[in-house]
Amino acid sequence: MSSKVLRVGFCSTANIGSKNFIAASIAPGVEVVAVSSRSLEKAKSWAKERNILKAYGSHLELLADPDIDAVYIPMPTGVRPAIVIAAAKAGKHVLSEKPIAPTAVEAALMLQACRDANVVFMDGVMFMHNPRLSAIKEKTESEDFGDLKRVVGDFSFAGDAGFFKDNIRVNKKLEPLGCLGDLGVYNIRLAMFAYDWKKPATVSAVGHTMIDGVPIDMSTTLGFGDGRSASFTNSFASAFRQTANFVGTKQALDFDDFTLAGVESNSCGFNLWKEHGLTENALLVTKDIEQVKVEYEYPQEVAMWVKFKELAEGSLEDTAAERNFYADVSLDTQKVLDAAMQSAAQEGAAVKVAD
Repeated sequence: MSSKVLRVGFCSTANIGSKNFIAASIAPGVEVVAVSSRSLEKAKSWAKERNILKAYGSHLELLADPDIDAVYIPMPTGVRPAIVIAAAKAGKHVLSEKPIAPTAVEAALMLQACRDANVVFMDGVMFMHNPRLSAIKEKTESEDFGDLKRVVGDFSFAGDAGFFKDNIRVNKKLEPLGCLGDLGVYNIRLAMFAYDWKKPATVSAVGHTMIDGVPIDMSTTLGFGDGRSASFTNSFASAFRQTANFVGTKQALDFDDFTLAGVESNSCGFNLWKEHGLTENALLVTKDIEQVKVEYEYPQEVAMWVKFKELAEGSLEDTAAERNFYADVSLDTQKVLDAAMQSAAQEGAAVKVAD
């Protein structure tokens, strides 16, 4: 990695920014040098707590700072497209929270602006940068595993009364995709990873609970063709879960921390079900489970910032291809979200994912 420092500005003092500030501060060669908010006093307070040198009372002021190379944008989905396009036009590389936009049409405009300006666009799906994915892929592509047929998951948490009253994640204007956008985006991305980053052909989704059109509790099924599928549930109204199961024709694997990996900063793992079967009385009698542990230098959030810096400085062997990959997978994810919302509006009818 180059010794040059990537100077980052944070557009917003949103809560998720605290985690990413810590991760960016750990990543070699990355420095958070500024923060902006609609309230200058809030920006100054946030900056002072973290020893950040500059604070702005306007996001556009931060974007105009020539000493900033890249921006992190954790602003609400409903207002994110405009600031991403402005950042691209200002020549700043962009690390954006997700879902990246309310619709795929808006997402495409954002990504085109970044390409026109020759700046990086990456979304904040942090588990993509965990080496566990490579270890999983090694297992699912083995002859022992057989053909991967199904990916099943659940990502949910139970909001309290205050959450449903005040949290922006149930605000139709700011977060119109609700639990599907906030949580389901991870399940969609995991399924696409499982099937070699291909997007599904069809989506069926049922909104069990909706508030003003915003999904609160939803079940979604993705069809990848050739008998391959993924299904998952997302909810703001059920106990915390972040489970994932990969089911092959011979073996299976599972893990219960697919978004926030493990309880240790330098390792996580998964269970590989190498053998299991039923007796004549339908009792499980064979169970050979291998616990696979994956170790790494940095937590996945830090690894995400390391990758972002590498893409920004062009230090990778095939930087252009990787830049395109991260932009394309963001847009494909958004197309799946669009199809899911359309399906939910049609009471679960199968909807084709846009090309």
